[in-house]
Amino acid sequence: MLTQRTDILPFYASNGWDTACGNRDSIVNNWCGIDPASCNAVRSGSCSATCGTPPPPLTITNAQIEAVTTPQFGRIDGFGPYGGWALHSSYPRSGNSGLGQRFGFYSAGASETVGQVLSARFAANRVYTFRSFAQGGGDNTGTVPYEIGYAATDGVLSSFRLLARRVHSTGAGWVKTSGVTYITGSTGAELGKQIIVRLGDGAAGGSSDIWFDNLELVPTVP
Repeated sequence: MLTQRTDILPFYASNGWDTACGNRDSIVNNWCGIDPASCNAVRSGSCSATCGTPPPPLTITNAQIEAVTTPQFGRIDGFGPYGGWALHSSYPRSGNSGLGQRFGFYSAGASETVGQVLSARFAANRVYTFRSFAQGGGDNTGTVPYEIGYAATDGVLSSFRLLARRVHSTGAGWVKTSGVTYITGSTGAELGKQIIVRLGDGAAGGSSDIWFDNLELVPTVP
């Protein structure tokens, strides 16, 4: 079902649903109840999702912003070209329990981006979700664009090619966002290319300053 209708998971993700593999039977059943004619046209035997063997987890270097080699407000190890780090204890906000000692920040409303080239490469027929905890910065409000793309040139962050973007609003407290989801098909320019995860700039819909922590890229099978 989901391999034939690749628009279903992004639609549900954009409406706040958790699209992890274990929740997909519920998503498919919900969609089939809303649009039974389309469901009947593509289903085979039953209106149900099938979850294969989960792909191995993907590593974002220094995803929890705890490994630092610079003073407070310095650059974040593993990320670029912009962004800095600060201590939660210096800037306490609700919801920071369990987020460790440090968090990242950047000016989302300016021309700044914060990203990383992963060693992992895009595989065919996978669902990739990039998300994190986020907060509205010094003024407790802002918007942050989550972006997934690929490196046109291996290892070069500036060769970023956008595949998917979703903008989230932030507030005074730390919250875990649903991020952005991208689904690969059986073909595509991104297959075999290194994955880039990135927080976008003002031109992408970002505003104000944004604080972020505990980033993750979760791969699943459709």
